[in-house]
Amino acid sequence: MAAINIYPDMKRTFGNLHYLGFKDKYVYEEGAGRKDPKDRVVESKIIRASSSVLGMQVEVTVPPHVMLGSFIFNDIVEFQNAYCAPYGKTQADSTYAEVVMKLVADNVFKAGQPGQQTIPPVAKKE
Repeated sequence: MAAINIYPDMKRTFGNLHYLGFKDKYVYEEGAGRKDPKDRVVESKIIRASSSVLGMQVEVTVPPHVMLGSFIFNDIVEFQNAYCAPYGKTQADSTYAEVVMKLVADNVFKAGQPGQQTIPPVAKKE
């Protein structure tokens, strides 16, 4: 069964998104210890942002090559080609599963920055 991505209206769904920071998500070499930095590769970056509509923090996953050095705390940001990728999550010995919405984007920009255009989303086949 193919995954279905959901493309929300970002402004109506989240309102203003305020940049709170980011963290790197790593992939480790098979069989390598997690303590040695040379054995890990950045798989993606997870941006934390505060939503004015939801009143809570949201996390948006972007590719590892996205540069985040120009953002400061509380900048209003916009995401390019953002979509929700739902997936199921369960625990061992559990009788239920929950659906989690992972928010993914191609890039991030300061809101209202001239010259930044969002490209209409393209349906991705998996």
